[in-house]
Amino acid sequence: MGKVNGWDVTLVKNSDVCFFQVREILYSFSFSITKAPTSNCQVSSIGHMDYLLQNAFSRNGKEDVHAIIKEAYKLIGVENILQIIIDVNENDISTVEECFDIVFKQHYISTNGTGMCLFLVKLPK
Repeated sequence: MGKVNGWDVTLVKNSDVCFFQVREILYSFSFSITKAPTSNCQVSSIGHMDYLLQNAFSRNGKEDVHAIIKEAYKLIGVENILQIIIDVNENDISTVEECFDIVFKQHYISTNGTGMCLFLVKLPK
């Protein structure tokens, strides 16, 4: 477990897909990291990014989002990731754009008719 900016970041499962539980006094959420979804060792993906954005961003902006992501990668011993694939609901697009440097952005409609957006973003330094 790691602690960053008042958040407890706990690694629940470490494998090709790693699961994390994040807690703070008022917030609690989970997210996952897939280490190499495209077999490119410099790209990973984050699942449930919407939970991370809605909870951490609402508390302290992009600083907490970046700190939690960095701590998660540190807990799984991955240091060579330069870019992250993120898939979010269109309601979270502006938050992603505020938090990250965008490499690629593609809007699409999911199979259930929801407006979504797929991003490739640079991992914050």
